[in-house]
Amino acid sequence: MPTPDRNISALIKLLAEDNPQIVEVARAKLVEMGDKAVPALERTAAEHEDSKVRVEAKGVLERIRLAAVSGRWKEPARHRTYKLGLTSRRARRGSALPGPAPKSAKL
Repeated sequence: MPTPDRNISALIKLLAEDNPQIVEVARAKLVEMGDKAVPALERTAAEHEDSKVRVEAKGVLERIRLAAVSGRWKEPARHRTYKLGLTSRRARRGSALPGPAPKSAKL
């Protein structure tokens, strides 16, 4: 069974293919590998002799980063809320409506 490093190297080589379907499958597999593929992709994006492969590697890195961020945003918030006993000026004035407090009507 091939090691993950060999799989990553093979997928990076496929980024140079002329067939867009092969390149898209390689991109998807690299994104699926996530953080495991990042070091190799960063080296490729910086050092590869083929500019097409460098651009593809940068695009895959961007996809991995976006997937990581969007995954974090989908998780529920895991923080505690503390009741500090603070009220806004509007609440202290007795206005429950947003905006300035209503002016009293003159008769």
